[in-house]
Amino acid sequence: HFLIPTSYKGKFKRQPREFPTAYDLEIAKSEKEPLHVVATKAFHSPHDELSSVSVGDQFLVHHSQITEVLCEGIKKVVNVLACEKILKKSNEAALLPLYMEGGFVEVIHDKKQYQISELCAQFCLPFNVKVSVRDLFIEEDI
Repeated sequence: HFLIPTSYKGKFKRQPREFPTAYDLEIAKSEKEPLHVVATKAFHSPHDELSSVSVGDQFLVHHSQITEVLCEGIKKVVNVLACEKILKKSNEAALLPLYMEGGFVEVIHDKKQYQISELCAQFCLPFNVKVSVRDLFIEEDI
């Protein structure tokens, strides 16, 4: 992690973030831009009411909610993340338990180069970036 001064005049490209759990997706989602992720680890749900995940499945993350599941004949309340699973011709609703240990990588849809002030204004912190054009007024660039 690096601290970058807002006076830095270089340009950055956004880089995909990695998320180890569904809870991390909940924390990272924002109102500014939909969070689109690809699963990098499979998860088999023990409950019919919740979604299983295969490597390569793609999701748009929406919001957290609670839902009931049957566990050995007893109803239990579970915190879940409501998502859309992206299919070839359509999307389907998916509920991922927040406790789910999986793996997800963000899909970045733009190739735009941003100044640090633009990144801070348009996206929620934290985010991953790569210097694409260095600041020529600084001798030792970051």
